[in-house]
Amino acid sequence: MNWQDRTIRLIGDDKAATLRDAKVAVVGVGGVGSAAMEMLCRAGIGHLVLIDGDAVAPTNLNRQLISTAANIGQRKVFAAADRCRQINPGISIDVHDCFLGKSDNDKDLVDNCDFVVDAIDDVPAKISLISHCLEQGISMVSSMGAAGRTDPSKTALADISRTFGCPLARTIRAKLREKGINKGLTVVFSSEKAVSLGGRDENGGRAFGTISYLPAVFGCFAAAYVIRSLCGITEKDKS
Repeated sequence: MNWQDRTIRLIGDDKAATLRDAKVAVVGVGGVGSAAMEMLCRAGIGHLVLIDGDAVAPTNLNRQLISTAANIGQRKVFAAADRCRQINPGISIDVHDCFLGKSDNDKDLVDNCDFVVDAIDDVPAKISLISHCLEQGISMVSSMGAAGRTDPSKTALADISRTFGCPLARTIRAKLREKGINKGLTVVFSSEKAVSLGGRDENGGRAFGTISYLPAVFGCFAAAYVIRSLCGITEKDKS
């Protein structure tokens, strides 16, 4: 039996073929990105572009789908690609072991993609990628802050201009306004107030913890937006 049988029963052969023909970039394959990547892979996306310059660390084990005790130290993009190929051996994957925003030309890695999932933590790199995609007309969805939260019911998709309660979204809005961008970016965000139990990170900011499921919820929201957008699925289709 076709491994995509249950997907085809839901969306039909034509939309399943659309997903097989699609090329989607996931930038950052940590807690949010690895969940988005896996949902895209299991939905039948035929071509993934995976971009991340980090290695699997012990602290990743509590939330990142690609992380296991056996692959600590492995480069994340290769761990991510291995996981996708175990799900769908026929998938096409471009692997880029780098952090976007470190050179003038690295954003070209997402050119010619049908969609981009932004799961980057670094604000300057995030702004750089978002600006590039909006300027080039590349469809995308961007993840805001998932750390410090525990309530999945507060997670939502919205235009960046309609976000609230998320400090990262507030920062991104301000940075984009400096570039003359006020709306037109779909994001996953949480309106739940982030909680920190204290301590500082390596940059002197508040150190927020994360729980196993919340980044994955963000990743599922992002993947759902990509899949529904590519397939042209609307609420009207379900009535």
